[in-house]
Amino acid sequence: PETAVESPFGTTISWAVDSFPNPDTVSTAPVGTLSFTPVGTLSGVSLTGHHFDNTATTLWAVDNTAKTRGTIDLATGAYTSQGPITGIPGANLRSFRFDTLDTGLVFLLDDSHLYHLDVASGAATILAGPLNTVLFTGLAVSLDGVIYAYDGNSGGLYTISREESGYDLIGPTGLTAFTVTLDVDTETGVLWAWARQASSLVLATVDTATGAATPVTNGAEAQVRTSFRLPVPLIFEDGFESEDLCEWSAQSGGSAC
Repeated sequence: PETAVESPFGTTISWAVDSFPNPDTVSTAPVGTLSFTPVGTLSGVSLTGHHFDNTATTLWAVDNTAKTRGTIDLATGAYTSQGPITGIPGANLRSFRFDTLDTGLVFLLDDSHLYHLDVASGAATILAGPLNTVLFTGLAVSLDGVIYAYDGNSGGLYTISREESGYDLIGPTGLTAFTVTLDVDTETGVLWAWARQASSLVLATVDTATGAATPVTNGAEAQVRTSFRLPVPLIFEDGFESEDLCEWSAQSGGSAC
């Protein structure tokens, strides 16, 4: 059965951009469901990745057509460019996820590289790549900073190293879609997947120890990029005092001072 989850914003909502069929549609659905409510439509852009910042107040996105980063209006679904992304080749942008360990940086994935993107400046820095023999189309980051990736060629779930151009197979997901969106529920730690396959949209949970995906529900055929509106937990640098103005995110060092 479909269930909803509570968050500081009320019922936890997943935000989706559906690119099948046209026009692209921005919608919301309670987490664990595919019960989408349209917010608005998009034109002239191809948003191949989007994600809430670590405070869950601003929904950022990347446009694969113009290679820009920008924001999605939560009331209308409209995309507003914040300028070009620099430091990337002309490859397809595949996924976009905020780094839970650093409040200002985003992991950006293209056909063969993983980047750290500064959303304020638009500058991208290569972290890993070229990523040979795999074509990662989905990306997620756990609360403790583990980077998970879905390989569209094999259907496998991988981890990508932060320190070097390495990636390790966890195991097959059992999903057959080329593009699979991944996101981690920061309240429960559950890794979710959205996959368009067999003329339907499949929502599944993914075992991070084995890679195996377990379908939760099916919906009408759609090609969605999805992200949760869930804040990354913040702790104060010198304790839990109400007067503190200096915070950092998740488990370590992403200063928000």
